[in-house]
Amino acid sequence: PKGTPGLLRMAAGGAIFIDEFADLSPDLQVLLLDVIEQKPLRPLGAGATEFVPDVDLVFATNRPVDGLIRHDLLNRITVRIDLPPLA
Repeated sequence: PKGTPGLLRMAAGGAIFIDEFADLSPDLQVLLLDVIEQKPLRPLGAGATEFVPDVDLVFATNRPVDGLIRHDLLNRITVRIDLPPLA
């Protein structure tokens, strides 16, 4: 609803955990890339653009992302940790 802060604004100064990011649509990947590159965005219902607040984005997936995630988005994720299954 109009006037409700979005998730990025509510998480300002904190972090957002994005699980199974290999399942993100190509359109959503572009939006996330814009957020990571600190480009302005326009919240739904807003008349003006604003910059993304200081938010850490944490991504996780349990499968290989090759061919599923844009290479420019993968390059912006600065730390990649591959962990073996705990089983």
